Amino acid sequence: MISVSKAGSMRSPVIVVGGLAFKFARNARGRASNLYEARLYRSVNATRRGLLCPVLWVSRNGFVQIMKAAKPLSEMISLDEYMNVVDIWDYIPGEDSCPFEPKASDWGCLEGRMVALDYSTPAWEADERTCFPVRPSGLDPPEIIPLKSRSGGASRKILITRIFLAPSDKTVVHRVLA
Repeated sequence: MISVSKAGSMRSPVIVVGGLAFKFARNARGRASNLYEARLYRSVNATRRGLLCPVLWVSRNGFVQIMKAAKPLSEMISLDEYMNVVDIWDYIPGEDSCPFEPKASDWGCLEGRMVALDYSTPAWEADERTCFPVRPSGLDPPEIIPLKSRSGGASRKILITRIFLAPSDKTVVHRVLA
């Protein structure tokens, strides 16, 4: 089976051939994203690696990355599912922000488990702050929301960033704070 997606703004096309997905960088952010995902997959512990779609190979300059192919989700994951993933990721202050977002196209099913297909947010979010030093009018400022732990443990706070995308609003959980 062969499928082609041209939906990505940084990596397009993504070509799936059998059990392999080939992500082609569209621009410098795409190359940085491919390199970031490969480096992250190789460097994290087994618990975190279980949340990530495996990177099998990346070119030296990041132009192309090969991952295992997973079946993409059709709907955005729920806040509970996302917070569960964030709990498993177990953000440590001082490291890069949480590498994934809850949108459906960023998640898939591989070997019976949900995995992140796109986990490169920290590779480009610094660029975004540089590109938009003054907040465009009409955007809500980021807000910090306290969350109670479902298990009765210590509560956490999350940083919420609202990004305006035509034709609708999108809320992204950007960072889990200690």
